[in-house]
This record gives sequence, structure tokens and C-alpha cells, in this order.
Amino acid sequence: MLPNVAKVSKHVTMIQRSPTYIVKSPFRKTSESLAMKWLPESLGLSVNRWYVIFLGWFNFKASKRFPDYARDMLEKRAWEELKGSMSKDDFKKHFSPKYNPWDQRVCLSPNGDFFEAIRKKEASVVTGQIERFVEDGVLMKDGKRSSLLTSFSTKVSNTRKLYIFSAL
Repeated sequence: MLPNVAKVSKHVTMIQRSPTYIVKSPFRKTSESLAMKWLPESLGLSVNRWYVIFLGWFNFKASKRFPDYARDMLEKRAWEELKGSMSKDDFKKHFSPKYNPWDQRVCLSPNGDFFEAIRKKEASVVTGQIERFVEDGVLMKDGKRSSLLTSFSTKVSNTRKLYIFSAL
């Protein structure tokens, strides 16, 4: 959601209570796969579907069996996407969870669009607990303030505008 909102706003801040594993998921068009080039369409689609299912299952099982290795790989891949955009300390604060991969969430970012939004300075991440809402945004428990997006508009059709109000 963040990358799509970032495309139509000046800047987006994602507030999270705890760090999150986020990994770039390479998007490959089904029509470009080897199965689709060499097999009849219905069989190629079936092979592609089972390939994606198997990769997800394998990733989950390997992460549960070797959590330290999985954590290192996830963090390394995310750091490769973000180095130069933030300090290593900021990266660890936002993208180095205390939990093992798949004990809680692992978020996939199609084609790395989440990371791209951060690199382009269209988006940022704030990690911590919210103290309270203030007139111009959010006051975090550590004393930092984050401006709150109250609304923005984008042209949806010739006669309508879409207004999205933030909700936490």
C-alpha cells in the first residue's frame, strides 16, 4: 500500500510498533516463464502455480529450520536495497525484528516497490509506540513527532476526486 500511496502524495510515513522483515519479491510475468514457452498454456499455468507454491513452502520450512541464516539473508537483502538511503542504525531500528522469520510477519514487496519509495524519499518509516495524537500529527513515546497525513486528493475520473484519510 505504501508505494502506491507514495506515488500520488508528496511524502508518506509508515508508523509501525516494531520492526518488520520486508523482502523484495521479483515479479516475473507468467508468460515469460520456461513452462509457458515449452508447454501448452493450461499445463504451463499449472506448473507455474505449483512452482510458486513450492517456493513459498520451501522458504517457510527453511526459515523455520535455519532461523539465523534466514534472518541474515532477509536483512542482507533489505540492506542491499536501502543502503545509501539510511544509516545502518536506522535500518536496524526499522527492519531488524526481535522475532525469527515467519514467527510473525514477513512482508513481500513486489519488484521492491517499497524500497524504491524509500530510496526516492517519497516514503519513510517510523518505528515506536504512539504516545498520542497531536494537532499536527503523532507524538511518539520517544518524544519525536511525525506529521500526520490528513488527506490528499488524486484525480480518479473527470468529475470525481478520491480522498483518503489516514487511520491508525
